[in-house]
Amino acid sequence: MASLAPLVIGAADEGDDVAVDIVDEAVEALFVHVTAAFAAVESSGPAPELVLWGGLVAQGGPLRSRLVGRLEAAGIRPVSRALDPPLGAARLALAELERAE
Repeated sequence: MASLAPLVIGAADEGDDVAVDIVDEAVEALFVHVTAAFAAVESSGPAPELVLWGGLVAQGGPLRSRLVGRLEAAGIRPVSRALDPPLGAARLALAELERAE
């Protein structure tokens, strides 16, 4: 399925109505997930930084600008600097493991 995404996004960029609907629905689904996560942590302190990762939404990804536009309209600004989330997750896991010892 994921290998079809660039084709569908390309068709949407060329104005294909069905492809536009598919891309819009994908961006909306991602937006709903992010806003739900932010709402869940909102009461526990400041909003976390949002890093977009994955082939479709990482820097240069074909859905990134659409999603970022939708998020920014809702007041959520994703981190714009280049990051390596898997490396960060590994560092957090290692730190947690060290605390548990």
